[in-house]
Amino acid sequence: MGDIEDEVETGANAKTIVYIVLVKVGKTNDGRDSFIEKAGFHCHPEAPTRVVGMTHLIELFEVAWSIVDEKLDFQTAWKRYFGKQIKKTTNTMPYVKPFPKS
Repeated sequence: MGDIEDEVETGANAKTIVYIVLVKVGKTNDGRDSFIEKAGFHCHPEAPTRVVGMTHLIELFEVAWSIVDEKLDFQTAWKRYFGKQIKKTTNTMPYVKPFPKS
């Protein structure tokens, strides 16, 4: 059987993906840029990792705003903020663990 049928954990069968989008829509009356903030989820509604993503939306928006405010290029933002995986502990409560640095 394949990995999915055996429930082997691989990067290809991630349980939850959370994404944040900041869309510039114009300027405010005082000349500052105006944005719409969006969050999206790609997961099963009953996935336990969905709750982890939802409870950390504020932190994820802060990361997105840091990228915009610091005008980070893709590679710098990726190295600084991405590459994290969510795993389950023995008590089945999820936690976030960074990937090993290469």
